[in-house]
Order: sequence, then structure tokens, then C-alpha cells
Amino acid sequence: MKLALGTAQLGMDYGISNTQGQPDFDVAKRILQAASTSGIDLIDTAAAYGNSESVIGQCHDSEIPALVMTKLYPGSDTEDKVLTSCTQSLMALNEAAYCYSVLFHNSHDMNEQTYKTMKGLQEDGKFKKLGVSVYAPEELDHVLAHFDVDLIQLPLNLFDQRFLHTNQIQRMKEKGIEVHARSLFLQGLLLMPPEQRPQFTHEFSEYFSVLDAVHEQTHLHHLTLCLTLLHQVNEIDRFIVGINSVSELEQILTHYKLAKEIKVNLGLFRCDELHLITPSLWPEE
Repeated sequence: MKLALGTAQLGMDYGISNTQGQPDFDVAKRILQAASTSGIDLIDTAAAYGNSESVIGQCHDSEIPALVMTKLYPGSDTEDKVLTSCTQSLMALNEAAYCYSVLFHNSHDMNEQTYKTMKGLQEDGKFKKLGVSVYAPEELDHVLAHFDVDLIQLPLNLFDQRFLHTNQIQRMKEKGIEVHARSLFLQGLLLMPPEQRPQFTHEFSEYFSVLDAVHEQTHLHHLTLCLTLLHQVNEIDRFIVGINSVSELEQILTHYKLAKEIKVNLGLFRCDELHLITPSLWPEE
């Protein structure tokens, strides 16, 4: 299955559409169990995701056999910071979970020293794949030009198609790099009914109008439309989705199957407005 489970929601209040807050431990464990039962065998977390790593570490057992990947704490730009962050993450994860990959949370933390430190940890068997999370095509160009990595995580959704309109994905595949996409629902913004969208989105109404028009014309759920990417962009190895409940997971799995039969013109939705497609640039409301 191409889906991987994102767990920012399990460790903190996360997502612009999240009205439920952080789920308690029992709910988090049920989510992890349900994901595993459904065939999702990869969990994505990070040191910056609140107590997400420790929740996974406490839950991970024979009932939840998924592989785990995590990210160093942002700002891990020295050898000591890399070692400290990686060690703390592995301890929080209880080291019961085989760490599939450890990523730099930010490519700006990558330099000759930190990269060498991460390679050493990889060679010592702390994790299988060395990766990095990028946020823009120019970041990815820098990474590909200066570092050999095994896994790259990037944003991709109906609005944010920047990486689809370069040759970067092809270059990564030629290098044997595993490619993961995150932000498939743009923190839930793409799934929100028009009346619930935050005020800052009003200046970008032309993009939402297209999304809503396709929804009305085809009678396809916004969730189905978002998930068509999984079936139309074959070069992406994994798509990371975050959820707050087992029922949300069940909805995603249902629409994942429906989306397999759907073909949409992805170009209709393309948006290059950074203040819409980049959550870190959103105003606080």
C-alpha cells in the first residue's frame, strides 16, 4: 500500500481543520492498530511532533509491526545536536521499532559535518535510510547537488504541484532515492467545507472555486479528489496521511479505493501561491 501513517496529530494539536485536539493514548493506540490491520506498514513521526515518538514507542509491539521513520529536531546543525536528537528519538521510540529512516527535518541543517555524523549513525545500524524533508524545489536542487541520500520527503497535493513540474522526481528515481509525499490534504484545508475555511483563504477563492466546481460537477468527495494523486503519480513511493481517529482512517481507506477508478486533470487545481500552499506562511487566526 502506498499510504503511510503521519503521526503529528498523535503528539500535539495539529492541522488547521483539527477541532478534536490531540487524541488520548488509548485512541492513539487504536489508530496505530487499525492502520496496521489495514495494511499500512510505515509510520512517520518527528522529534518536533510533541510526544508522538513516545506514544509510538509505548504502543509498538507485535500487534503494531510497522516500520518507523522519524526526523531530527529542527536546528540539528552540529554534530552534537544530531547525536543528541537521534539518540533521544530512538530512546523515545523505545528502540523496539526498527527505525527505517531518520531524516533531517530541514535541509538547512545539512552540512558536511552533520551529514557525516548521520552517515556514521547509519553505518552503525541505527537506521536503514538517511533522508531529508524539503519544502521547495530549490532546496531539493541543493540537496541533490551536494549530498547522497536514500529518502526524500516533499509536499504534494492538488494545489501544490511544484515538484511535478520539474525533472526532480525523475532525477531522484534515477538515483534510486525513495520519494515520499506529505501534506496531501494541506493540513485538512482541502477537505473543509467552504463555510468553514479560514478567512485568509478568501483572497485565493479562484483556486477553491475550481475545487468546489469539480466536486459539484462530478459528485466526487473532496477526499476522493485529493486521493487521486496516489494513483496518478506513480513515481511517489509513499503518501503520508495524518488522522485523528479510527473513523477518519476508515474514510480515507474507502476513498482511497474509490480514487483508483478516477482520472482527473490535475492541472486544473495547480496553485503557485506560496502563501496558500505553504502552511508556515499562514497567518495565525
